[in-house]
Amino acid sequence: MWQLLYPRARRGRGFLLLACVLPIPTLSAQSVRLVRDINTKTVVANPDSQPRSFVALGASTYFVADLEGLGRRLFRTQGTTATTEAVPWVLQRCPTDALAAFGSAVFFTRGSTSPMQLWKTDGTAAGTVLVRDGLAVDEFALHGGSLFFSASGALWKTDGTTMGTVKLKDLGSDSLTSFTSVGSMLFFLSKRGSYFALWRTDGSAAGTIPLASSSGADFGVLGSEVLFAGYDSLTGHELWKSDGTAAGTVLLKDICPGTSLTGTDSDPASFATIGGAVYFAALDKTAGRELWKSDGSASGTVLVKDVRPGSSSSGMGGPRERWCAAVLPCQRRRIR
Repeated sequence: MWQLLYPRARRGRGFLLLACVLPIPTLSAQSVRLVRDINTKTVVANPDSQPRSFVALGASTYFVADLEGLGRRLFRTQGTTATTEAVPWVLQRCPTDALAAFGSAVFFTRGSTSPMQLWKTDGTAAGTVLVRDGLAVDEFALHGGSLFFSASGALWKTDGTTMGTVKLKDLGSDSLTSFTSVGSMLFFLSKRGSYFALWRTDGSAAGTIPLASSSGADFGVLGSEVLFAGYDSLTGHELWKSDGTAAGTVLLKDICPGTSLTGTDSDPASFATIGGAVYFAALDKTAGRELWKSDGSASGTVLVKDVRPGSSSSGMGGPRERWCAAVLPCQRRRIR
């Protein structure tokens, strides 16, 4: 038996925390139940708690929710009303949504004014301790026995101790996102203004390097490589791949020959790995913007189906959509 926790919208009262207890993969309406209505007051017009950032530690699931009148707080639950509570010894607000379960603790940011602080908790008051002062974490990633995270445009890693929390490199970025562990490499995207770049790290400062310019906020994983929307002045925004080395970061296929200046690049986006292929949306002159897939080779990068025949696009997996695991579009904003 599995228990899945998720938020659900309710008209007039915002978000509730729900639980599904189900034998995977079956889900029935009878197995969905309310765990707790976190915000029961009506002091404000829209008392949504918006539970999010769920991570599991032992028998508890930790998450971030908006507590009416008190802002973003750290919560935990064991799937019952009685066990769903704001963690009582974490009284300050969590300035970001970032949570991570690492080792025997949950890591989070604490503080409502600068400087923010990186904390961890093992679920007890005594085990809730400061890790490092002056950090507001944007996103966490587990890789190679360490916990990596981004804060103020820099890449950090920690072993869970104050002395073991170190800055690897200051990238001078607005944000770092889409952390993905592939073999010995941790890939991620940096964003500065409206521009993205693909980076990787092996856990060392010297091994944290940029690989290519990118036009998207996501990528797909295929074996030991990542597929992404790369950019150069000759082909514009096209499908690239990288094995984590400069020599192995190359154009995979120029799907729509031309450049972004002429409006004839494919601008791949909304990557999803399913089976032995990466699916994505791309534009070509014949089919418009449609669903494509790639096995990592130029010859194996092909149009799956021209859903709306002709040069008009079907709208599938466009710049504001992403393919789900079942190859269905679901709304997700992409920064452009």
